[in-house]
Amino acid sequence: MTLPVAIVGAGPVGLTTALGLAHYRIPFVLFEDEDRLSTETKAGTTLSRSLEIWRRFGVVSSVLRRSMRVDEIGDIDRQTNQPRQTVQLSVLARETRFPFVINLPQQDMEPVLAEPVRGQLHLAHRLVRFEQNEDRVVLHFKAPHGEKTTEAMYLLGCDGGRSTVREQLGIAVEGNSLPVKYSLVDLEVDLDIANPRDYPYLAYFSDAQEWMILVRHPHCWRFLFPLPPEKEEPSAEELRDKVLPFIGEATNVRVIGKVIYQVHHRVATQWRRARVFLMGDAAHLITPMWALAINTGLLDCSNLCWRLAWYLRGWADERVLDAYEREQKPVALLGAGEMAESARRYVGKESDSVSKIAADDWGNACTRAARFIRLSSS
Repeated sequence: MTLPVAIVGAGPVGLTTALGLAHYRIPFVLFEDEDRLSTETKAGTTLSRSLEIWRRFGVVSSVLRRSMRVDEIGDIDRQTNQPRQTVQLSVLARETRFPFVINLPQQDMEPVLAEPVRGQLHLAHRLVRFEQNEDRVVLHFKAPHGEKTTEAMYLLGCDGGRSTVREQLGIAVEGNSLPVKYSLVDLEVDLDIANPRDYPYLAYFSDAQEWMILVRHPHCWRFLFPLPPEKEEPSAEELRDKVLPFIGEATNVRVIGKVIYQVHHRVATQWRRARVFLMGDAAHLITPMWALAINTGLLDCSNLCWRLAWYLRGWADERVLDAYEREQKPVALLGAGEMAESARRYVGKESDSVSKIAADDWGNACTRAARFIRLSSS
């Protein structure tokens, strides 16, 4: 009997991993502790490299049909409303099929990713514990009708920043959790026709006092602000009122969602232990600037799925699996993490320098980050 690979966590990383395993014809089963896919206002911008991954796994057309395409990313001084260094993604036309990014919130993204793998998706299955044996992993779940036990070849922990898989392995995370939080609010408001605003559909408004990020989604406008550590969590109405002076005398404004979340740059000390792997937020918590948190997780999917395929087909030995951590950990620690922190400092005017990645050309660095090519400072 061929055992499946077990994926725990059906967010974008878990779902994309399932798509990747299906692409390589590796049997799998996918578990999610909630009784439904995400309904919260979460990650919303997907970069070119992630679109390339979804193309390989067969879902990019479905994603694009539901998304807002962004060809220009604004970098605007909030006080003067003047652009600084706009990012034109068309310069990537010779490097990728997707010389743009897309805006699609997670609650709309997940159903698209889930559709091809629904037959293997088990909702309301909370992982309680697991044991590793020489040739398998035994997983124990709290399911709707009692405890359920499943055996798998491997366990892939895609279960987020508070990962049960990582916790039960006893693997530590290293790095920083910053005192600042982000406040995010989604508004239903017409800034295209009824109250036209000449803003790019993705724009960073830099300001030393309070920067802002503006994201146009298919069904709403998203506004993200920093929340100082001494501030109490604002209500949805307070966040709406914070936005109103910025968008002017707009009418028919309705709050449809809000989230407050912590800012991190933390990476797990170990990403594999025998038959168990950590992926996405379970392996790395990255400041969600420049959309690098979710998109770094999707790179994990791309990297690990082909490695499992090669090993299981006998094309490579065990070392091909060990190389997953060796390749992806530096991306999270030094690539995405560094870029995200540089972006946070830049829009907050904490520093005019960009970072080691491309200190002489912020626009170029950001454009290349949209394809996830790490640049040197030389």
